[in-house]
Amino acid sequence: MIVRGELHIAQPVVWGVAGFSVLGVSALAQTLPAALPPVRLLVAGLSATPVGMALVVVALYHPSLTWYLLGSALAGAGAGLLFKAALGGAVATADPAATAGVLAVFFAVAYVGMGVPPILLAAATHAVSDRVAVLVFGVAVLAVSAVAARFQAGARERVS
Repeated sequence: MIVRGELHIAQPVVWGVAGFSVLGVSALAQTLPAALPPVRLLVAGLSATPVGMALVVVALYHPSLTWYLLGSALAGAGAGLLFKAALGGAVATADPAATAGVLAVFFAVAYVGMGVPPILLAAATHAVSDRVAVLVFGVAVLAVSAVAARFQAGARERVS
């Protein structure tokens, strides 16, 4: 709805490209950096996600499909890297006998974490404009990324 409502693009194929730019790039990002250690995946993901969201917000306030797609792809890539790092960490730290249970809980929490924010964003667009809702969502992503980066830095300092 944002592509049609805020960027005023009426072609349904472009709406599909916008969705793919988040989800497809997220999946692709999980397959590419097989050799990267989890810390690098976390740093890359925690950097790419808020920068991508910032580009999406900019694209809505200064209408640009290019910036919107770029921001969506960057945020999607960051989310994919974060998912891969978290999954790898869960498997690496799980007791071998409990790996299946750890993965079950991981995916249950991950699905809630991936499902609730878009639902809240969609609900927010009914209360305020799409631009304001996406701006607030982007600020929330930035705040969560900053807190997560701080926790990650603290954990690395304790290990070192």
